[in-house]
Amino acid sequence: MTGRVLVVFELSDVSSKYIKNKANQIDFEDANYKGEAKHPKKIIIKSNEKGAYGVGMDLCADLVITATRVATKKEYAKVLDLKEIEIPNGFNKVKKYKG
Repeated sequence: MTGRVLVVFELSDVSSKYIKNKANQIDFEDANYKGEAKHPKKIIIKSNEKGAYGVGMDLCADLVITATRVATKKEYAKVLDLKEIEIPNGFNKVKKYKG
């Protein structure tokens, strides 16, 4: 978990419903999946990243992001398929970029 930051994009109700609609999704492990670039109008889901979505390039401008933040311990555990207690304290500390 070192060096990882999980960012949460909070969406408008309309955008959230669109992303969660199975008709708009394609599974990363599906035989019809041909790579991110081949599905610009789809929401890509991955079984190994529960609750995380890949957004097709053609959809980016249409989704309404209402807030961005660092994930909570509970959200981080969900994505990694761990129990919240398995996530160490300070997991979401972001170091300043020195570039």
